[in-house]
Amino acid sequence: GPTGAGKTVVAELMELPVVNADKVTRQVHKKPEVLARLCQTFGEDIVCGGVLNRVILANRAFSSKEKTLALNAIMHPAITLEIEQQLQALEQAGHTHCLLDAPLLFEADCASLCGVTVGVLAPSSVRKNRIIGRDSIPEELALKRMNAQPDDQYYKDRCDYILINNGDMSQLQKDVQVLKQELMK
Repeated sequence: GPTGAGKTVVAELMELPVVNADKVTRQVHKKPEVLARLCQTFGEDIVCGGVLNRVILANRAFSSKEKTLALNAIMHPAITLEIEQQLQALEQAGHTHCLLDAPLLFEADCASLCGVTVGVLAPSSVRKNRIIGRDSIPEELALKRMNAQPDDQYYKDRCDYILINNGDMSQLQKDVQVLKQELMK
């Protein structure tokens, strides 16, 4: 699902091992070869003291569809490789079920790594407020991030299941438990 929908909350409620693509992305950002490509595409000033300034990168990368595609072309292959390695490690550790918490599951061609896909959606106003609070960014940047992603129908057309996370935690917990029981059959 899109940013701010609550994918990570749903993953936590499922109580299964999780590979979190956002955490993987932060690991991949630190790789010198990735940083070099990001600087080449988005400007040397996105890195200070060897550390990526994610706010500057986000401002540039989400300013147009073309720039978002350029970011994805750099990041997706490296992220996918790391996700595959982490999933293999969980399997080798004996886990029969795990989750891939990934905002760009389909765009990064990672859906094939999954037996089942679950979309998590939320109303735009709820998502916007979550993003602003979570990332401590202005509304304008939150809206840029939201507008750089597909609409809800995109996920409805591709996912095997859809959960709606409108902020009612009690209902979300119930929905997640029903879904988990269905998936564990």
